[in-house]
Amino acid sequence: MRCTVTVFSLLMVLLVGGCAGPAAVPEDSYYRLARPDPDNRLSRPLLTGGLVVAAVQTPALYQDRAIVYRTTGQPLQLRRHHYHYWSERPPRLLQAYLTDYLTAAGLADRVLEEDYAGEARYRLRARLERFDQIRAARGTGVEVALELELLDHETGERLAASELSRTLFADAGDASMHTTVGLFHSALEQLSAEWLQRLTDARP
Repeated sequence: MRCTVTVFSLLMVLLVGGCAGPAAVPEDSYYRLARPDPDNRLSRPLLTGGLVVAAVQTPALYQDRAIVYRTTGQPLQLRRHHYHYWSERPPRLLQAYLTDYLTAAGLADRVLEEDYAGEARYRLRARLERFDQIRAARGTGVEVALELELLDHETGERLAASELSRTLFADAGDASMHTTVGLFHSALEQLSAEWLQRLTDARP
């Protein structure tokens, strides 16, 4: 009798599960950065002869479009989101962002991406070291770390080299991905402004 009841119970569980239907699969979401809008714009170009923004170098983890995250409880473990993606791979995303930012800021008489450079005197090399969402009890955050190197292609001289990083958190309890992407934009804008200010202070 007990065996019969057990089998009947199992059949009821399977029947109820079948009626409920499969769990809804989350929809893929794609994110892009906002267009740069520098607070400070140079009154005249600091560099003349053209500036090329070279293809951004990254560790292999950031070659994929999936947004990378870590938790504060396990800060050494990096994971990829399964349903949240950048609109383009981070190296391409960053190259376009830096080109647009430095154009808007007026750093050079012309700022071009490497594919369309032609003859340009200056070259900006960038390496993206961190581009992580941080998931914490207090809410969402991001960490962005960049290495930037400015070269004079004509003389071979290295004019400037900087290692920059920024960690930002949203208001407590806000863990939305849209907010996270806004934080990535803010971090990049702050890093770009800091680098531009360093460059301006160093140039005669």
